[in-house]
Amino acid sequence: MEPTERQREIIRAAFSLIADNGIQDLTIKNLGKAIGVSEPAIYRHFASKSEILSGIVDELSAVKNRTTAYSLDSKADSRARLRRFFSHQASEFESFPPLSIVLTPEDLFRTDRELLTRVRTLMAETRATISTLLDEACKEKPSSGSIDPATGSLMILGGFRMLVSTWRMERELGHDVLLTDLAEAFITQALKLID
Repeated sequence: MEPTERQREIIRAAFSLIADNGIQDLTIKNLGKAIGVSEPAIYRHFASKSEILSGIVDELSAVKNRTTAYSLDSKADSRARLRRFFSHQASEFESFPPLSIVLTPEDLFRTDRELLTRVRTLMAETRATISTLLDEACKEKPSSGSIDPATGSLMILGGFRMLVSTWRMERELGHDVLLTDLAEAFITQALKLID
């Protein structure tokens, strides 16, 4: 079931609280303050903090699905689809920076095995998508120096995680840096792994 507009607002506020101050700051009281409603008003939309965290995972899943659909919904070659994937992910993060907390899920969901399992599945699906695209790219343009797609996907996703973390720090320091530009430069260099 699709979340209501108020539920989306609560989930976005939860993302922001976590991104700004860590998971320990995600309380019903703080959520209420963030959106200007009482604690009981939050409970009218979510029965518990766990349901809010589940809503966060649902949103992460929706972003993953949009990014995957955008990158795969193209007749372009695999290298171009990889560029589309990382460009779209970067633009999702730029449009709502707190969303980038997805890159450190082990800290967020370690106390909830169900949510941790769901996030692990999202990560595995993303890695499989990147691995498949790398495999296709290697087949489209064979090279004696091509990297194993499973290893390459891990390297590229790890590099992207570091890139986003650096971007977040630059933003905190007041530097105006576009993640989409950084991602384009990054994927251009990363694709040299398979050339």
